[in-house]
Amino acid sequence: MGRQKNKSIPKYAGSGEFVPITKKMLLSQAWRKMTANQQRLYVLGRFCCFNADHPRKDFPDLLMMQKNDVFYLSFQKAVKMGFYTKSNKKRFYEDMHQIENLGFWKKITLAPRYSGGELFPRAVYKMTADWENYKPP
Repeated sequence: MGRQKNKSIPKYAGSGEFVPITKKMLLSQAWRKMTANQQRLYVLGRFCCFNADHPRKDFPDLLMMQKNDVFYLSFQKAVKMGFYTKSNKKRFYEDMHQIENLGFWKKITLAPRYSGGELFPRAVYKMTADWENYKPP
């Protein structure tokens, strides 16, 4: 009988949520093409995959929305985390688009969101591994 591996989070990582980033990703051309703020935004997106506000609640009948690689990421969430100020909305969407162009995630749909009786579109993103095939122009 083999020894059981301990898969717990190491103590030096602190307590709380944990998102692994592979060495292959860190050394990729796509990762190096991102700005520091875009890298932090990517990590925030990874955290949103396990957030309580997940697309699976809005799409209970769609199998693809039940997976842990889909998520919502709003400008308000990024502001709340301190990555952007309220006046940097344009920069946020440019960064989101750049991360998508580099192959880290892609927008898959606009989900309905009700607020005050009105319907607002809400983007759903899916993590991808297309960054592995990124070649700089």
